[in-house]
Amino acid sequence: MATVPAGPDSATVRKAAFASAVGNTIELYDFLIYGTAAAVVFNKLFFPPVTRGSVPCSRSPRSASASWRDRWERA
Repeated sequence: MATVPAGPDSATVRKAAFASAVGNTIELYDFLIYGTAAAVVFNKLFFPPVTRGSVPCSRSPRSASASWRDRWERA
């Protein structure tokens, strides 16, 4: 008859739980830093400032085309 292997001892379980908690904390910290940087820094680096001519491009394509059509009809 085969014997059933013993489970991990309590020291191994505590070590794994601590390592998991540390990894989760680092991941959360990384997520918060990247999220803050994306909102504060990256928008100024990757997107130009909004000017009067670029406003129609920032809208949906349908409203942008309507805006350009209105401008041409008024001219």
